Order: sequence, then C-alpha cells, then structure tokens
Amino acid sequence: MPPPSTQPGLKNGRHLMPPPSTQPRVVSGTKRKQLDEVLEFSDSEISEFLTDDDIMEVDGPDDELDTYIKPEPGLNGKAARTTASTSVTTTAREAPAPPSKKAKHEKNIKLEGNIKSEGASTVPPGTWVEPLLKARSSYLNTDLPPGCHEDGKWARVFIPTILLWLGAQEELWTIADIKLLDACKEIFKVVYGDICYNLTISGSVFGVVTQRIGEWRSNFGSTALALAVNFCVANQDSAPRELSTLLLHKYAFLYPNPEKIDKDETFHSPFVQELLATAHLAKILGHADVPVLRTDSLVKNGFIGALGLCAVSLERAFTLLSDSTVTLDSEENLGLPINVRKARLKTPKTFNRATGKETTSEHAFSVAKWSSKTAAFVCGAKKKGTAATELTVSMAWKVLKKPGFEKYTGNDMSDEDDDRADI
Repeated sequence: MPPPSTQPGLKNGRHLMPPPSTQPRVVSGTKRKQLDEVLEFSDSEISEFLTDDDIMEVDGPDDELDTYIKPEPGLNGKAARTTASTSVTTTAREAPAPPSKKAKHEKNIKLEGNIKSEGASTVPPGTWVEPLLKARSSYLNTDLPPGCHEDGKWARVFIPTILLWLGAQEELWTIADIKLLDACKEIFKVVYGDICYNLTISGSVFGVVTQRIGEWRSNFGSTALALAVNFCVANQDSAPRELSTLLLHKYAFLYPNPEKIDKDETFHSPFVQELLATAHLAKILGHADVPVLRTDSLVKNGFIGALGLCAVSLERAFTLLSDSTVTLDSEENLGLPINVRKARLKTPKTFNRATGKETTSEHAFSVAKWSSKTAAFVCGAKKKGTAATELTVSMAWKVLKKPGFEKYTGNDMSDEDDDRADI
C-alpha cells in the first residue's frame, strides 16, 4: 500500500513505515419369483473441500441431498415405501405375474437438482436439468447451466453479488445452507432471468458458489499475512517478534495510532483499510442490484462480517510472527506486489502423532481455531453502528482507488466473554 503522509511510531517517537458426489445411483437387482422391484433413494452428505497448504478452510456438512419420491402403488396395490438407504429392495406378493410396462417405466428416474421424479411431467418444460449430481467440491465451472458464463456474468456479476451479501453476514464460517441457497436464488433470478433452472443445495450452482466462498475467506488469511510480513520487512530496525507483540496488545493493529487506542477509530488502521480494499471491495465490484437483498444498502454499510474477517486475519498474521512461526523471507522479495508475496508465504508443517504425518492444520486459518474469535470481532463491528461502518468503508474505497492499486490483486464462548467484542 502506498504509505500515507504520516504514521505514528510505536516507540521513542520513531515513525514506522505503513504496511506496504457423487451422483445418487440405483443398483438394480432382479428376482423373478414372486418379487416386485421398488426403487429407493437416500440423502447424501458430503464434506467441504480444503484449500492449499497456506490456508485450510473447514466448513460444515455439505451436499445434503434433499430427496422426495411420491409414493406410487406397488404391483400388489400397496404403496411403495422409501427408506434412508440407497438400494433396491423387494416386496413379496401373493402370486407371480409377468412384469408390467409400468414397473419398467418406474426405473426411468429424471433428476432435476435435488428433485427425483418418475417422469418429465414434474419438471417445467424448458428447465435445464443437472446431467449428473456430484460432491459439492467436485463441481467445475463447466458444470454450470448453459448461459451462466455468457458475457462473463458468472465471474463479473453473480459471484461479486454473492460476496457483497456474504460480507454483511454475522456468521461466515458455518453458513446455513438454506440461508445461502435463498440468497443464491434471489441473485440468480436477477442475473439470469432468462435461464430456467431449479437451484438446489445439491446442484452445480450451489456447489461452485461454496467453493468461491472458501477461496474468498482464505484470501483474507493469506493477504493479511503478506501485509504483516511487508510491514515487518519495512521496519527491520526492530525485531518482527517485538513489533508484532506490540501490535497485538489491545489489538493495536486495528487503530491508526498503535500507541493511542481510540475506539472511535477502530478499523481505521492502514492494515485494515488495505486488507478490506484488497480482499473484499475489489471482489464485489460489478455486483448486481438485488432489491430483495437490499444491495443498495449493503454496499454502503453491509460489511460487519468482512470487518470481522479483516480483524481476525490480522490477529492470526501477527500471532504467527510474534511466536516466530513465520519468519521474514529474503530481502529480494521486498516491494513485491501483495499477491506475489502471499503466494510465497507458507506456514510450517507440524508432526501429527495421531496420524504419523506432517500437517498444516495447527496454524491453519480454519473454523476450529478462528470461528469464535471471528464472531467476537463481528460483534464488536456491529456495536459500532451503521454510521461508523459507512465511515470505515468509505476510507477503504479511497484506498481502492489509489494509483498503483492494480498491482495488488468450536465456538464455545459468548461474545460478552471475549474482549474482541469491545474493540
């Protein structure tokens, strides 16, 4: 980040430089004596993906396939039942009879998102149908309904609108599927009004969206670490461990003057401003106007979730430096763009005695380690009120417009018990 004109120092009056499924499958079997075939389907639950070595994301349960099969009379006149297992079951009948054409027709199951129906009659004409259901993390952009990438709308409009909505949410690590699904539906209607598609939790659109959310959240962690390292490299007359420890005291990294904690200036530090602009504001440019989600208001003051992520990402970054988990890289990397530097930063692996393997989970930016702290920071941001949030975000928008910016591309405690909520 281009340095501001003045930056109060940390000690002795010295000025410091600012931080530069798989698809459900019916296995058929045949008994030709006194048996009828009844198809049964089950719900599936698939875990979220993990990101790269630097940042590991762990989300809640995924791909809960919500199935429904309308009971149909069996060949013996009784209603077929459904169970919780994916299988083919059989029911006995009193006398053998040749298989009917209807029984054969029942095997032709048409999939529309998470809807399973015996024929095309339950799917509106012209509706695009998922050719194959996959694990949430297995979907690719190429699996999206035809037309989603027309004019670059997916990356240029749809995803930015999702992230705009997301930045206003209080819970960012374990978002309820149904809540996210409702937001996706409203945005899809506005951006893709001409595409007939039933958006579901088990479908391609929802699957790819969850992947983009994981990447968005991870980007906060890696960018914050790069900013912290840049700051320490630029102030090598003081040890990184000492600088980081001072900035962690009373969360001084959130304030423009680390030696004078003024709670009217929370989130006004160069660290927060740069991180918010780089990791969030730059990602929501081009968003659509969705009246149901009040996007016109969100773009002004809907950022408490994003501010919480900024704060917790910076706390993690300075913690890694203060305990020497991450050390400064060589001077030849000094001055490199943030996106280049963060790609070179890796947290060290540690030995897991339980598995006998090395892992990055101990220092990962994950739900297990940082969810409760994020919630407390979000609570603190919420207490500031909308006017304070608008002021903070307006400052970050100015950072975004600075010349040269183009080179930067187990919660078991209450908020009241965490001093992060009193920032």
